[in-house]
Amino acid sequence: EYVADIAAVKNIEIRAKAAGYLEKVHVDEGSYVKEGQLLFSINNREYSEALAKDRALLKIARAEAKNAELELENTKLLLDKNVISRIEYEFAKNKLQIAKAKVEEMLAEEAHGKQMLSYAEIRAPFNGTISRLPHKIGSLVEEGTLLTDLSQNDEIFAYFNVSEKEYLEFMLKIARGNELGRKVQLVMANGKMHQSEGLIETMDGQIDQETGNLSIRARFSNKGKILKHGASGKVRMQQEFDNAL
Repeated sequence: EYVADIAAVKNIEIRAKAAGYLEKVHVDEGSYVKEGQLLFSINNREYSEALAKDRALLKIARAEAKNAELELENTKLLLDKNVISRIEYEFAKNKLQIAKAKVEEMLAEEAHGKQMLSYAEIRAPFNGTISRLPHKIGSLVEEGTLLTDLSQNDEIFAYFNVSEKEYLEFMLKIARGNELGRKVQLVMANGKMHQSEGLIETMDGQIDQETGNLSIRARFSNKGKILKHGASGKVRMQQEFDNAL
Protein backbone atom coordinates (compact mmCIF):
# COMPACT_ATOMS: atom_id res chain seq x y z
CA GLU A 1 0.00 0.00 0.00
CA TYR A 2 1.18 3.51 -0.85
CA VAL A 3 -0.10 6.79 0.54
CA ALA A 4 -1.89 8.65 -2.26
CA ASP A 5 -3.07 12.17 -2.97
CA ILE A 6 -6.44 12.38 -4.70
CA ALA A 7 -7.06 14.98 -7.40
CA ALA A 8 -10.00 15.62 -9.71
CA VAL A 9 -9.30 15.01 -13.39
CA LYS A 10 -10.21 18.67 -13.95
CA ASN A 11 -9.83 21.22 -11.18
CA ILE A 12 -9.43 24.91 -11.91
CA GLU A 13 -9.72 28.29 -10.24
CA ILE A 14 -12.46 30.57 -11.54
CA ARG A 15 -11.13 34.13 -11.50
CA ALA A 16 -12.58 37.45 -12.59
CA LYS A 17 -11.24 38.86 -15.86
CA ALA A 18 -12.95 42.22 -15.35
CA ALA A 19 -13.09 44.60 -12.40
CA GLY A 20 -16.37 45.76 -10.86
CA TYR A 21 -19.03 44.99 -8.28
CA LEU A 22 -20.34 41.45 -8.05
CA GLU A 23 -23.91 41.99 -9.16
CA LYS A 24 -25.25 38.46 -8.88
CA VAL A 25 -24.13 34.97 -7.86
CA HIS A 26 -26.15 32.40 -9.81
CA VAL A 27 -24.92 29.25 -8.03
CA ASP A 28 -24.46 27.97 -4.49
CA GLU A 29 -21.53 26.25 -2.84
CA GLY A 30 -21.39 22.54 -3.65
CA SER A 31 -23.83 22.79 -6.56
CA TYR A 32 -23.28 20.88 -9.79
CA VAL A 33 -23.09 23.07 -12.90
CA LYS A 34 -23.00 22.35 -16.62
CA GLU A 35 -20.64 23.70 -19.25
CA GLY A 36 -21.65 27.21 -20.30
CA GLN A 37 -23.88 27.79 -17.26
CA LEU A 38 -23.81 31.36 -15.91
CA LEU A 39 -22.00 31.49 -12.55
CA PHE A 40 -21.37 35.17 -11.76
CA SER A 41 -22.45 38.54 -13.12
CA ILE A 42 -20.28 41.62 -12.62
CA ASN A 43 -21.77 45.10 -13.01
CA ASN A 44 -21.28 45.82 -16.70
CA ARG A 45 -22.46 49.44 -17.02
CA GLU A 46 -18.93 50.76 -17.56
CA TYR A 47 -18.22 48.15 -20.26
CA SER A 48 -21.60 48.73 -21.95
CA GLU A 49 -20.94 52.48 -22.16
CA ALA A 50 -17.44 51.90 -23.52
CA LEU A 51 -18.81 49.55 -26.20
CA ALA A 52 -21.51 52.09 -27.18
CA LYS A 53 -18.78 54.74 -27.56
CA ASP A 54 -16.66 52.40 -29.71
CA ARG A 55 -19.66 51.68 -31.96
CA ALA A 56 -20.36 55.39 -32.38
CA LEU A 57 -16.73 56.08 -33.31
CA LEU A 58 -16.86 53.18 -35.77
CA LYS A 59 -19.85 54.78 -37.52
CA ILE A 60 -17.95 58.06 -37.77
CA ALA A 61 -14.88 56.30 -39.16
CA ARG A 62 -16.97 54.49 -41.78
CA ALA A 63 -18.64 57.77 -42.81
CA GLU A 64 -15.25 59.45 -43.16
CA ALA A 65 -14.00 56.54 -45.23
CA LYS A 66 -17.05 56.85 -47.51
CA ASN A 67 -16.42 60.57 -47.92
CA ALA A 68 -12.78 59.93 -48.72
CA GLU A 69 -13.80 57.34 -51.32
CA LEU A 70 -16.17 59.82 -53.01
CA GLU A 71 -13.51 62.51 -52.91
CA LEU A 72 -11.03 60.16 -54.59
CA GLU A 73 -13.51 59.36 -57.37
CA ASN A 74 -14.13 63.07 -57.95
CA THR A 75 -10.39 63.78 -57.91
CA LYS A 76 -9.84 61.02 -60.48
CA LEU A 77 -12.36 62.65 -62.83
CA LEU A 78 -10.67 66.02 -62.47
CA LEU A 79 -7.26 64.42 -63.03
CA ASP A 80 -8.49 62.79 -66.25
CA LYS A 81 -9.59 66.24 -67.47
CA ASN A 82 -6.24 67.75 -66.43
CA VAL A 83 -7.99 70.11 -64.03
CA ILE A 84 -5.79 69.12 -61.07
CA SER A 85 -2.27 67.83 -60.70
CA ARG A 86 -1.21 64.25 -60.05
CA ILE A 87 -0.06 65.26 -56.55
CA GLU A 88 -3.61 66.24 -55.48
CA TYR A 89 -4.86 62.88 -56.68
CA GLU A 90 -2.19 61.10 -54.62
CA PHE A 91 -3.20 63.17 -51.57
CA ALA A 92 -6.80 62.03 -51.99
CA LYS A 93 -5.66 58.45 -52.42
CA ASN A 94 -3.62 58.56 -49.20
CA LYS A 95 -6.53 60.17 -47.38
CA LEU A 96 -8.71 57.18 -48.29
CA GLN A 97 -6.04 54.75 -47.04
CA ILE A 98 -5.88 56.62 -43.73
CA ALA A 99 -9.68 56.55 -43.42
CA LYS A 100 -9.75 52.78 -44.09
CA ALA A 101 -7.03 52.24 -41.49
CA LYS A 102 -9.14 54.23 -39.00
CA VAL A 103 -12.08 51.92 -39.70
CA GLU A 104 -9.88 48.87 -39.05
CA GLU A 105 -8.69 50.44 -35.80
CA MET A 106 -12.26 51.11 -34.62
CA LEU A 107 -13.32 47.57 -35.57
CA ALA A 108 -10.55 46.28 -33.29
CA GLU A 109 -11.72 48.64 -30.53
CA GLU A 110 -15.28 47.39 -30.93
CA ALA A 111 -14.13 43.75 -30.75
CA HIS A 112 -12.15 44.54 -27.61
CA GLY A 113 -15.20 46.26 -26.10
CA LYS A 114 -17.37 43.21 -26.84
CA GLN A 115 -14.76 40.97 -25.23
CA MET A 116 -14.56 43.12 -22.10
CA LEU A 117 -18.35 43.14 -21.85
CA SER A 118 -18.39 39.33 -22.13
CA TYR A 119 -16.00 39.15 -19.16
CA ALA A 120 -18.78 40.61 -17.00
CA GLU A 121 -20.58 37.27 -17.31
CA ILE A 122 -18.54 34.34 -15.97
CA ARG A 123 -19.62 30.91 -17.19
CA ALA A 124 -18.54 27.36 -16.37
CA PRO A 125 -15.89 26.08 -18.82
CA PHE A 126 -16.94 22.45 -18.17
CA ASN A 127 -19.32 20.34 -16.07
CA GLY A 128 -18.32 20.20 -12.43
CA THR A 129 -18.95 20.98 -8.79
CA ILE A 130 -18.63 24.48 -7.34
CA SER A 131 -16.42 24.93 -4.29
CA ARG A 132 -16.55 27.68 -1.65
CA LEU A 133 -17.73 31.18 -2.64
CA PRO A 134 -15.50 33.67 -0.79
CA HIS A 135 -17.19 36.75 -2.29
CA LYS A 136 -20.86 37.66 -1.93
CA ILE A 137 -23.15 39.97 -3.91
CA GLY A 138 -21.95 43.56 -3.75
CA SER A 139 -18.28 42.69 -3.28
CA LEU A 140 -15.79 44.72 -5.28
CA VAL A 141 -13.64 42.38 -7.34
CA GLU A 142 -10.50 43.18 -9.28
CA GLU A 143 -9.12 41.49 -12.36
CA GLY A 144 -7.73 38.15 -11.19
CA THR A 145 -9.86 37.91 -8.03
CA LEU A 146 -10.54 34.27 -7.08
CA LEU A 147 -14.31 33.66 -7.18
CA THR A 148 -14.43 29.88 -6.65
CA ASP A 149 -12.95 26.54 -7.70
CA LEU A 150 -14.56 24.15 -10.16
CA SER A 151 -13.90 20.41 -10.01
CA GLN A 152 -14.93 17.69 -12.40
CA ASN A 153 -14.61 14.51 -10.38
CA ASP A 154 -16.46 11.94 -12.49
CA GLU A 155 -12.98 10.40 -12.54
CA ILE A 156 -10.10 11.04 -10.18
CA PHE A 157 -6.33 10.73 -10.23
CA ALA A 158 -4.40 9.10 -7.40
CA TYR A 159 -0.75 10.17 -7.15
CA PHE A 160 1.64 7.99 -5.16
CA ASN A 161 5.39 7.38 -4.89
CA VAL A 162 7.30 4.11 -5.23
CA SER A 163 10.98 3.36 -4.71
CA GLU A 164 13.34 2.83 -7.62
CA LYS A 165 13.51 -0.91 -6.88
CA GLU A 166 9.72 -1.25 -6.89
CA TYR A 167 9.50 0.77 -10.11
CA LEU A 168 12.00 -1.57 -11.84
CA GLU A 169 10.08 -4.64 -10.71
CA PHE A 170 6.86 -3.11 -11.99
CA MET A 171 8.42 -2.35 -15.40
CA LEU A 172 9.79 -5.90 -15.68
CA LYS A 173 6.33 -7.24 -15.01
CA ILE A 174 4.87 -5.03 -17.77
CA ALA A 175 7.69 -6.03 -20.14
CA ARG A 176 6.71 -9.70 -19.65
CA GLY A 177 3.22 -8.81 -20.90
CA ASN A 178 1.54 -8.83 -17.50
CA GLU A 179 -0.85 -5.91 -18.08
CA LEU A 180 -2.76 -6.91 -14.93
CA GLY A 181 0.13 -5.31 -13.06
CA ARG A 182 -1.27 -1.92 -14.10
CA LYS A 183 -4.47 -2.53 -12.14
CA VAL A 184 -4.59 -1.10 -8.61
CA GLN A 185 -7.12 -0.63 -5.83
CA LEU A 186 -7.83 2.40 -3.68
CA VAL A 187 -8.35 2.30 0.07
CA MET A 188 -10.24 5.42 1.14
CA ALA A 189 -9.53 7.47 4.26
CA ASN A 190 -12.21 5.56 6.24
CA GLY A 191 -10.47 2.24 5.52
CA LYS A 192 -13.13 1.12 3.03
CA MET A 193 -12.23 -0.08 -0.44
CA HIS A 194 -13.23 2.19 -3.30
CA GLN A 195 -15.82 0.48 -5.48
CA SER A 196 -13.90 0.88 -8.76
CA GLU A 197 -10.58 -0.62 -9.72
CA GLY A 198 -7.97 1.80 -11.05
CA LEU A 199 -5.37 1.68 -13.78
CA ILE A 200 -1.82 3.03 -13.71
CA GLU A 201 -1.58 5.48 -16.60
CA THR A 202 1.68 7.35 -16.39
CA MET A 203 4.66 8.25 -14.24
CA ASP A 204 7.27 10.96 -13.82
CA GLY A 205 10.12 11.15 -16.29
CA GLN A 206 12.80 11.11 -13.58
CA ILE A 207 13.48 9.79 -10.10
CA ASP A 208 13.59 12.31 -7.26
CA GLN A 209 17.26 12.61 -6.28
CA GLU A 210 16.44 13.51 -2.67
CA THR A 211 13.98 10.70 -1.89
CA GLY A 212 14.90 8.11 -4.53
CA ASN A 213 11.19 7.77 -5.34
CA LEU A 214 9.22 7.98 -8.55
CA SER A 215 5.73 9.51 -8.74
CA ILE A 216 3.04 7.40 -10.42
CA ARG A 217 -0.49 8.37 -11.47
CA ALA A 218 -3.49 6.02 -11.51
CA ARG A 219 -6.97 6.84 -12.79
CA PHE A 220 -10.15 5.69 -11.02
CA SER A 221 -13.80 5.98 -11.96
CA ASN A 222 -15.72 7.94 -9.31
CA LYS A 223 -19.35 6.90 -9.58
CA GLY A 224 -21.51 8.86 -7.21
CA LYS A 225 -18.72 11.45 -6.94
CA ILE A 226 -17.80 10.14 -3.48
CA LEU A 227 -14.15 11.15 -3.69
CA LYS A 228 -13.37 14.86 -3.79
CA HIS A 229 -10.39 16.84 -5.00
CA GLY A 230 -7.78 17.03 -2.23
CA ALA A 231 -8.86 13.78 -0.52
CA SER A 232 -6.37 11.17 0.69
CA GLY A 233 -6.16 7.41 0.64
CA LYS A 234 -3.89 4.48 -0.11
CA VAL A 235 -3.19 2.78 -3.41
CA ARG A 236 -2.94 -0.99 -3.10
CA MET A 237 -0.85 -2.91 -5.65
CA GLN A 238 -0.39 -6.64 -6.04
CA GLN A 239 3.20 -7.82 -5.92
CA GLU A 240 4.79 -11.15 -6.79
CA PHE A 241 7.65 -12.50 -4.65
CA ASP A 242 10.14 -15.01 -6.05
CA ASN A 243 11.75 -17.54 -3.66
CA ALA A 244 9.70 -16.17 -0.79
CA LEU A 245 10.16 -19.30 1.34
